[in-house]
This record gives sequence, structure tokens and C-alpha cells, in this order.
Amino acid sequence: MEQRAAEYAAAEAHRRALLAAAEVALWEKVQMQAAEAAAEARVAFKERRTKELMAAAAKAVQQRRRPALATLETANAVPGVFGWVGGPLKAGARCTLAYNCRSGPLAFTNSAKLHLGYDGWYNKEKQTYDMNPLDGAACERYGLKAKDA
Repeated sequence: MEQRAAEYAAAEAHRRALLAAAEVALWEKVQMQAAEAAAEARVAFKERRTKELMAAAAKAVQQRRRPALATLETANAVPGVFGWVGGPLKAGARCTLAYNCRSGPLAFTNSAKLHLGYDGWYNKEKQTYDMNPLDGAACERYGLKAKDA
């Protein structure tokens, strides 16, 4: 009888060890699935939040833009009048605006000021720059008519 009890105890210990190993394996599987689901949920949340924020920003900008601004023509350059020197504008980069005071709306003025702002100056933030005359060679280099031409 004692031998049977010992065999039963050994079998029970083996069974419990197998159950513990199976429980550990299942727990690891659940943790891995949870980590994958969390990673997918983070990606989905970022995409959804980005769309929400972009929609809110677009709505705010649309509300700020006055109808009169939408009718203004925009251009990176007007031949013979003005042009951004050195290629297209890049955020944070230095740039030069060449304006021909002898052509365009400010024809025959001796000086010009540049009022630079953004978003229709909704926040009233702007910078004002005095524009200095270019010599004849610089005008030709930028494709503008020289003063005395």
C-alpha cells in the first residue's frame, strides 16, 4: 500500500509539473499576443489621432482664412517684377527676395518694405524688412530689368 501511495504521489508530482509547464507556456503565448495587440493598437491610435488632429487643424485654418485671401493670386515669381533668389523656398533656410521697384504695382518708387507674415496674419505676427536696391548686374542675374533700362 505504501508503494502505491508513493507511486501515486510521484505521478501526481509529475502531473503538477506538466500542468505548471503548460501554464507557463500558455502565459508566455498570451503575453506575446498581448504585446503584438498593443503594438498594433498604438499604430492604429497614432494614425487615428493624426487624422483627427489634421482634420481639426484644417478646420481651424479654413475658419481663419477670409474669403478675400482665397481670391489672391500667389506666385513664387513674376518675371521682371519679383523672384525668390536661389530657388524654391525651404522652411528655416535663408532666402532673398528680389523686387523690381520699376515694374509691377510699385513702379517708380524709390524704396519698398516687405511685410512678411503667415496664415493671413491671423495671429497678427509679422516681420517688416526694408528692401535695398540691387545694382544692374544683380538685376540681370535675377532676371529683373535694371533701374535705368
